[in-house]
Amino acid sequence: MGIIYKQIRLVGSRGEHATNRLFDTRASYSLIRRDIAERLGILLPLPQPMSFEMAQRGATMMVRERVVLDFWIDGYRFSDEFFCVGRSF
Repeated sequence: MGIIYKQIRLVGSRGEHATNRLFDTRASYSLIRRDIAERLGILLPLPQPMSFEMAQRGATMMVRERVVLDFWIDGYRFSDEFFCVGRSF
């Protein structure tokens, strides 16, 4: 378990994007840069904003939108919601 670096293909209602991504097998949520999310699908507001604690002590990040995307890893299709964050997360 831990960090995995894999090439994946993200697909949404507006387009697709092939990229290399980091996966943390202990993570509870999936994050995506807002600019990429906007190109791939329709951003949906969260019923209530979510706050995430960052690695830097005391630093937090507020998330207000999500996008639903399909993605392929090693030929297998998955689907998930991705929380939209600013460019520098």
